[in-house]
Amino acid sequence: MELRHLKFFVAVATEGSFSKAAHLLHTSQPSLGRQIGDFELHVGVPLLVRDSRGCVLTPAGHAMLEQARIILSQVETAKQVARQAALSEKQSLTIGFISGYELEWFPKVIEMFRPELETVEIAVQSRMAPELTQALVSGEIDVALLRVDIRPSDLVFEPLFTEPLLAVMPVNHRLASSSVLDAKSFDDELMISMAKRTSPTLRRLSDNYLAHSSVTVRRGPEAENLTMAVGLVLSEQAVCLMPRYVERLLPPTMTFRHLREPAPTIEMFVGYSRLRSNPLLETFLSRVHAVGKAYEAEISKSPD
Repeated sequence: MELRHLKFFVAVATEGSFSKAAHLLHTSQPSLGRQIGDFELHVGVPLLVRDSRGCVLTPAGHAMLEQARIILSQVETAKQVARQAALSEKQSLTIGFISGYELEWFPKVIEMFRPELETVEIAVQSRMAPELTQALVSGEIDVALLRVDIRPSDLVFEPLFTEPLLAVMPVNHRLASSSVLDAKSFDDELMISMAKRTSPTLRRLSDNYLAHSSVTVRRGPEAENLTMAVGLVLSEQAVCLMPRYVERLLPPTMTFRHLREPAPTIEMFVGYSRLRSNPLLETFLSRVHAVGKAYEAEISKSPD
């Protein structure tokens, strides 16, 4: 006796007709009749009696119908319990990205874990670098791609890639007429800077780049994040120095210009806690550096 026998029997008994049950089960009526006959042989007693209106249950058939429904229900319950158990056993990894990088890097992470996608869960959080550092310390996230300003002793930071800074501006800005800019280009320009609180490394690098060339800019409002920076650059008709990854995120009303070599570069790290272990973290670290090198080669190509 097999489960299909129980399913076929319940269908025939419920419909009261072999033809209706065969249609419901997407099988032929003769085949269904043979299956029910085999089932009755296994049970050892008649379960159904055909009549002019279809078929009716014998007393044994009524008893079997009740038990068959219980068995099929228990089988479905067992399947759901097993699936839930499998889900609870899935390994998980929570990855933090500096706001904006997840758009570029999340597809790369999915590709890195493609062989294991059915058995792992990848979660993503997008925050500013100082918040990511704190989330690593607290264990809220397992690993992060971030810029490093402070180095808590419990965390490990491995260099991942560097990328050049570029200047972003509205498409109708006067500097947009130049193909390449240098620090002197920004003399007396209105400059949007990233806030020290949220982007300390980027802010320090930008300020040092301008100060090294003795450039004096007009300081505009500070931006807390990428979205705010884009809005301020447009509304103030200003310029902002940003990592090169933003060139793919700019709206049509904005453009970018490369900085003359040697352009300042900013370093990204992969950070994690030395106090916590996660098999998926080890897998991530074993694969992410190759992806980082390829990404760096792509974004560091000289402008045409």
